[in-house]
Amino acid sequence: MDLIEVQFRPERGDDIAKIAEITSAAFGQADESHLVERIRASTFFVPDLSIVAELAGLAIAHVLLSRIWFRDRNGYLSDVLALAPVSVAPEYQGRGIGSKLIEHALLRATELGYASIILLGHPNYYPRFGFVPSDRFKIALPPFVTDQSAFMIKVLDPARSPSDGAIIYTPAFDDVC
Repeated sequence: MDLIEVQFRPERGDDIAKIAEITSAAFGQADESHLVERIRASTFFVPDLSIVAELAGLAIAHVLLSRIWFRDRNGYLSDVLALAPVSVAPEYQGRGIGSKLIEHALLRATELGYASIILLGHPNYYPRFGFVPSDRFKIALPPFVTDQSAFMIKVLDPARSPSDGAIIYTPAFDDVC
């Protein structure tokens, strides 16, 4: 398989069952696929940022970026994005598809004018995409986060980067966070 053959596109209605299958298989459980369903059903869902990787017409991976809030020290709320989850079907893992999918999603988020992306992820994996620990921006850890280095941010627009405040996850994350 050549990565050039992999295409990226927004999810379609006929992808929903396959996305749930890929996500459950990638994580070995259904919690993350339920998160995708809850986000998709919410007002925080951004259809252009639910992205499928497709090979020969078959969906093989998925990434979801959804809106959440940043509350600054003055109480002002602004939109940021959460990257959660990114899933690659097990038989396609380890081939760079997840990396290319994340790169595509970051580019698309930039094109759509979002200022930053937050994630809770492996501190040795996500820095390659420009993510840094959120404490560099004085962003308070949510109560469910136990590893500061895993709570990261990628600033897409430095003029609007969040600083000195807290992330407020939307209700779709309630069972996860």
